[in-house]
Amino acid sequence: MQKLLLSLNIVLILLFGAFFMHSCKSKGKDALKEVPGAVLDKTVKIAYVDLDTLESKYDYFTIKKAELEKKALSMKSTLESKQQTFQNFYQDAERKSETMTQSEIQATQMKLQQMQQDLETMQQSYSDQMAQEQDNFGIAYQTRIEEYLKKYNADKKYSFILSYRSASGSLLYKDDAYDITSLVLVGLNEEYKESSTVPAK
Repeated sequence: MQKLLLSLNIVLILLFGAFFMHSCKSKGKDALKEVPGAVLDKTVKIAYVDLDTLESKYDYFTIKKAELEKKALSMKSTLESKQQTFQNFYQDAERKSETMTQSEIQATQMKLQQMQQDLETMQQSYSDQMAQEQDNFGIAYQTRIEEYLKKYNADKKYSFILSYRSASGSLLYKDDAYDITSLVLVGLNEEYKESSTVPAK
């Protein structure tokens, strides 16, 4: 009797074990089915683009940056001229103040206030304008790179294309074998050259 019970226990253990293994395998398969796009044994390939090099040799970036800097210098020059005009008027008013009538003093004070207000308004306007143009330039630059990289990586050769900048510290180590900057730079400059020669509609 004891031998029979022992045999039954062994059979039950074996059956339970077989059922458990089958259940785990089924759940494992189902789990894989539930994960959209689950891919097994895929090699991840990574490359990087050096932004320092790109920004010093990409024609679009260097040309547009120079244009912005020229515009900023022009605005600065205009502001300095206005400030000098204000300063000259103020100093002249100080020299003449002792011989001015009360109405002339009041008129001069109003003139100075208006000049100062105009100067502050111009300074704020220039500051807002430059900030907006810099933002637009940054967005356009980023978009050009992203759109070109989509075409460059149309064959899905790389899973990730990272950006590197020496001052950012976002990448602690890089292997130059994965640097595709020169190839991307050639393509970007060719694309910009073609777009620049297309007549405006």
